[in-house]
Amino acid sequence: MIEIILTKKLATVAKQELSSVDQNIDPLFVWTANWTNTFRNRKEDLLVMVNKATRFTVLIYGMKKVHFTKFEETIRNAIKHTLQKLYINSVLIEKYCENLSNITFVKNIDRQQTAIINKVGFDSAITVANVYNNSQGTMKFNDSIGGSVSKWNFHIDKELDCDFPSDYLFKYKLSKYYNEPI
Repeated sequence: MIEIILTKKLATVAKQELSSVDQNIDPLFVWTANWTNTFRNRKEDLLVMVNKATRFTVLIYGMKKVHFTKFEETIRNAIKHTLQKLYINSVLIEKYCENLSNITFVKNIDRQQTAIINKVGFDSAITVANVYNNSQGTMKFNDSIGGSVSKWNFHIDKELDCDFPSDYLFKYKLSKYYNEPI
């Protein structure tokens, strides 16, 4: 099971039924999600998802109303495509994605997670702008650019007592959880 904590803004737009937070879920399977504009002067929407255990980031650029009608499917695809872009062992990706068949949406009650996702969203805009500019303005939708952000987003892991890029930390924790090589 995957738990996705929605900010108030995203919950309103996604029109999802919200449950209460389950404290027993491993943080590797808990994400916080927010919906924001990518650019100040244009209307390109960005869905930002941050993993609670590692701060690994999944971004969905170019969210439209049609994506909200298939919200769970859009999220499943984005997580899978981002992991594939990082060249993670396909067995690990499939095992993690098995949990995506059961997504629970919950209301955000953690201000710290809100602050984290707002900062990641702000920092992500630079990467999204670079990818957009490199496409000469032709990019309309992209659900796999989060891995690029995660390479530069460092997170201090208390268990390992070290500072790692969140993409590496996510791969490491997946590998450890499923006892499979990265």
